[in-house]
Amino acid sequence: MNILEKDIKELLTLLQTNQHIKDKVVAQTAWDKYLKLLRFTAMLDRPQQIFMDKVKRVLLGNRKWI
Repeated sequence: MNILEKDIKELLTLLQTNQHIKDKVVAQTAWDKYLKLLRFTAMLDRPQQIFMDKVKRVLLGNRKWI
């Protein structure tokens, strides 16, 4: 598992708890992880890019992760 996959897994775990909706600190942490991964978009495969698009929609809309 490379560092990008590790960071994606950490972000997924963070969002699955849906704490980003209630806790501003968790929301900021999720944004920080998203922005860190965004720098490496060219290195992501198609499913990972789809994941990043979904993360952006969830964080911008302050929605639950489904």
